[in-house]
Amino acid sequence: MPSEKDITIKRECSLKDEIVEIKTYYYTKNGELFATGIHALSIENAKAVAEFVAKQEKLTILEEGHRCPECNVGLMEYVVENCSCHISPPCSACVEAPLECRNCGYESMYYPNEDV
Repeated sequence: MPSEKDITIKRECSLKDEIVEIKTYYYTKNGELFATGIHALSIENAKAVAEFVAKQEKLTILEEGHRCPECNVGLMEYVVENCSCHISPPCSACVEAPLECRNCGYESMYYPNEDV
């Protein structure tokens, strides 16, 4: 199996009888097809998936102080609740604190110590 960086992915979408069919083709670096996948979704689910993918493509690695990607007004900051570092540092509340926008409430999917 090729490594992820050696894979090219191509997709085809079609609509028939209110069902969206997504065909995915996986190619090696030299252009050889090595796997395929087919998914059938209702139109509503397909729209939800499309919105999710669009948001994922816009994601950048956020850090504290970056402008919020959702409202583009607030700044991202780590929100720590119930810190117990005074007992046993670092505590899980600090290590797993979400990166959040205080303006709109947007929360990053990634935690500070999680590999992205």
